[in-house]
Amino acid sequence: MGFKGLIKNIFLLLFVTGLVFFLNVLAIPAVFAQNQCSNDIQCGFTGFFGSEFCKNDDVYKNYQTALCNEQCQVSVEERLVNDCDDGDGGTLDTCIEEENLAYCNHDLVQCVENDECGSPTEHFFCQSGDVWHQVNNPVCNTNASQCIFDSFDELYEDCQYGCNNASCIIQIACNSNADCPSPHYFRQLLF
Repeated sequence: MGFKGLIKNIFLLLFVTGLVFFLNVLAIPAVFAQNQCSNDIQCGFTGFFGSEFCKNDDVYKNYQTALCNEQCQVSVEERLVNDCDDGDGGTLDTCIEEENLAYCNHDLVQCVENDECGSPTEHFFCQSGDVWHQVNNPVCNTNASQCIFDSFDELYEDCQYGCNNASCIIQIACNSNADCPSPHYFRQLLF
């Protein structure tokens, strides 16, 4: 091979490498052939290139193979770098992609169904002179596999004489004014 042949091979190598790079930017898998080579090095490098990325909740990276079989064959494929499934049913396994970086994340799973979050609870209290109760229903947020509480307040008992310590006040029987509490006492109980 003379000087012209060497220049031709270098030009073809640069062209193929540039084309492979361009198609990798577009994420198009490719196989290219170049005429005449005597060793793999003339066809480019073989190995990983570019940044890692997420695919199917696993970490992948582009891999280029450059071979010489009388002519260059360059292929690019996405290869699995890290399988994010850690085999632990108690974790939610995901791939997270940030700038030029992809990695596996394993969040603890608190629940899959509502009954794994516990039983509803209720709390009684006075509000506006009546008995109210707050209900806390534990539910499983399936997106995050975390237990959250769906809470609401509702009127439990309408009290005629006011509320004290989460109970309705019963009518006070008195025989004279001295037996009855002052109006100030009732104002404190109502609120």
